[in-house]
Amino acid sequence: MRSPYTGGEVKLVERAEQHQFRGESYEVISRYYICLDTGNEFTTEQQDTHLFHQLYSQYRLRHGIPTPDEIKAIRQHYGLNYTQISKIVGFGLNQWKQYEDGKMPSLSNARIMLAMQNEETFLLFLEASRNAFSPCEYERIRSHFLIEAAPACS
Repeated sequence: MRSPYTGGEVKLVERAEQHQFRGESYEVISRYYICLDTGNEFTTEQQDTHLFHQLYSQYRLRHGIPTPDEIKAIRQHYGLNYTQISKIVGFGLNQWKQYEDGKMPSLSNARIMLAMQNEETFLLFLEASRNAFSPCEYERIRSHFLIEAAPACS
């Protein structure tokens, strides 16, 4: 790595720092470079991404928020696409996908997603969202819980 300021030598520094995320303080390991010619500090996109992953992980752990892989597993368990699960829980049409892609959900949305792991709760949400689907699509989703085959749609 060369300094973006002078093209000269740099030194990699790591230190524990306190960072704020959603109004809370978290200790993370910050990595950055110091230009040996100017003393200026700078980071790379990779270092910034690593810092945010540490903050997100600690926040998720502190508040019981599922990880993107856990969120994806909930949707896949029911055999749904992003639009269907979003309609069922009352999110915006792309919101569930954004959470699977790593966007941090609010605490209330995280709790809704966790509640969806319980099939009885899922069925309550599905029934409440019945009018968001055609009758055939509703029955096809509901049939996931039944022994009988899903109805054929025309």
